[in-house]
Amino acid sequence: MKLREEIEPKIIQIEKICPQISRLLRGYDSEKDNKCLNIIKKISELTHKVITKDILSEYMEDDSICMVALRLSIGTPPLLHIPLSCDELLEIIQRIHSKNYVEYKVKAFPEDELWWVLSHDYYVPNLEKNMELSEPSLIREMLYQETVFDSLRYKPEEVLEKILGVMK
Repeated sequence: MKLREEIEPKIIQIEKICPQISRLLRGYDSEKDNKCLNIIKKISELTHKVITKDILSEYMEDDSICMVALRLSIGTPPLLHIPLSCDELLEIIQRIHSKNYVEYKVKAFPEDELWWVLSHDYYVPNLEKNMELSEPSLIREMLYQETVFDSLRYKPEEVLEKILGVMK
């Protein structure tokens, strides 16, 4: 199922800005404040996100330059004016659940990496932002095991039932 245009991740944006961010990150040196601040400013302008030295350092600590560039290239999930339908909610859960569910192609990245970033940095935050839950972190609890973030806890249909049950 295709999601509403406003919900779909902006793959064209990723393809456009990811190489630029990657080039900037290659020149990043957290020890050189002026250069560092200039790079952070340029990345913030490209991504339309507030990027700080702390945020960038956290990303750089855990991932390769290519993965950081990809993560930063993913757009911020929108705040929806029309709530997610049950079909859209199930579609998003299925996309999180299975890397083979929707095929996105971004030239510079293996599908596994793109799926991981879309799942963790776009779809889950999208649900947390747009579901009327008293505690947005419930989404992650319903999707993932507590011990291993990438280990799925329930089938997509079970997650949908649980989310709808919490919303009532």
